[in-house]
Formats: sequence, C-alpha cells, structure tokens
Amino acid sequence: LEDIIRRVRDIKPQVRVQAVKKLHETPLQEWTSQQCAAVVRAGLMNERCPETNAATKVMICTRWMKAAKYNPIKLLTHLQPFSYEAESEAVVQMLLEVHNDVLKDLSDAEIGAFRQGLDAIPLEISPETLLFVRFACQASPDSLSRLIPDISHLCDCVEQNLYKLASMVEKSDEIDGDSDEELELLFVCNQLFKLAHLCDLQEEGSRRLFVTKCKFFLTSLETPEELLDETLQ
Repeated sequence: LEDIIRRVRDIKPQVRVQAVKKLHETPLQEWTSQQCAAVVRAGLMNERCPETNAATKVMICTRWMKAAKYNPIKLLTHLQPFSYEAESEAVVQMLLEVHNDVLKDLSDAEIGAFRQGLDAIPLEISPETLLFVRFACQASPDSLSRLIPDISHLCDCVEQNLYKLASMVEKSDEIDGDSDEELELLFVCNQLFKLAHLCDLQEEGSRRLFVTKCKFFLTSLETPEELLDETLQ
C-alpha cells in the first residue's frame, strides 16, 4: 500500500492517476489515518493536476464514503481531524460541493444515501462533528443552530472542555502532544472558537457574554497557549 501511495506523487500524471485507481481496491479499514492524509494531500489537494484530483474525488466518494456507510462523520473519525485538520477540511469541502458526475459509479439509491448522509449530522460535540458543521453551516445555517443553539451553549461547551483539558494537564504537568485525548480536547476547543465567528453576535446580551468569557479564558492560567491565538481572534 505504501508503494502505491508513493506513486500518487509520481512526476507523470498518468502514473499518479493509475496509482489512485489501484488504491480503489484497498478497503478503507486497511488504511491508517496517516496513509489517508498522504493521499488526500497528494491527490485531492493537488490542484495542479486535475486528473489526479478527479480520480481522488471518485475514490473518496465511491469507495471511502461507501465503506463509511455514507456517513461523513464516520469517515472523518477514520481520518482523525485532530491530527490531520487541513486534509480533513479538504475532504469535507469536497463532499459538500461534489457534483453527481463524480458519483456516476454509484446507483441512484447509493447517491440518495450519499446525499442524505451529508444532512444527517449527529447532535454531539466531537472533533469530527464540529469540523463538518463548520463547513456545512455556510451552506445551511440550520446545521449550526441544531448543534450550538446559542452563544451561551457554545461558551459552556468551551468551558467544559477546557476544564477536562486542565484536569489532564494537571496530571501530566504539561501537554506533551503524544496523547490523542489531549489533542482531541485542544481541537474541540479550537473548533468551538472558530464556530463563534459564524454565530449570531448581533444581540448585545450574547455579545457581552461572549466577550466576558473570552476575557476569562485569556486570563486563566488553565487556558493552554495553543488556544490563545484563536481566543484573541
């Protein structure tokens, strides 16, 4: 599998395309998150080669999504967005914008399941759901309000996750970057702050509450340095 993935970065376009098509034969369950991210970078994020880009889109939509039962959250769980954020964002954006010509190898029922899967987002705070909703709500604002009803709920979510993170840091003395659980919590907090940019802060009470909470997060010693930039923004 590694040898074929390396061929996706070959200097010859036809070799890259054939490598991606060969990868269609490998079930998603046999891929590691690192391997998935490598193909997304070399194929989907490679806009200089339309052929490789198109072949990668087909693989993700007709092979990876099918393996995930057309559930984008399940697919993102396999990609591990807290480790590969840019690659996961590229996949989500493509899934939300994909045209039916990319799905031509799927049956009508499968295309229907694909489209329905993009709308059936679970109402839970997780790295995968937050990242997906951050992109989906730009086309469908309702997806954000279903997950984050108001700014007060968002602040509570940030506070709860910061508390969990602080408890873990207290045990380990520092964030060593090796714990997936720590990375997940950092990622969740970052995504919540990014979602704040999309929330309605026109109402004075909501805006005042959010500003007060941000000041508290910035002055709290429990707030990790990795979150300060996003909080300031």
